[in-house]
Amino acid sequence: MSHLTKTKLVVYLMAIFLAGAVGGTFLGLRLGKQTSFRPPKDMGAHFRESLQTRLNLSPGQMQQIAPLLEKRSEAMKAIHRSSIKRIEEARTASNLEITPFLTPEQRVKLEAMEQERRDFFQKNVRDRGK
Repeated sequence: MSHLTKTKLVVYLMAIFLAGAVGGTFLGLRLGKQTSFRPPKDMGAHFRESLQTRLNLSPGQMQQIAPLLEKRSEAMKAIHRSSIKRIEEARTASNLEITPFLTPEQRVKLEAMEQERRDFFQKNVRDRGK
């Protein structure tokens, strides 16, 4: 291969790689938005709509199963609340175990990290379920 051909080959391969990277990034961002977290309240509505659409349920059928779907939604919300509570308890216990090994500066940073997490959770997760 001549030097010019090798250079062209390298340029083409780099262009293909960059095109794949850019395309993969956009595809990943798009798919990531589609599979985002749904709080229990939204999941119940989503499931009702999905059943009605995909099973082609009549209004009468929807009326008959509505109490069952509401019961399911309430059970899922209770499980969700319980899970969040257990996760918070585990996180708190872990932090209490870790703290004695940290310097005073690290303890301040850990508390700041926890506050950031709580703020994020409050803003991005709990508010969506309302």
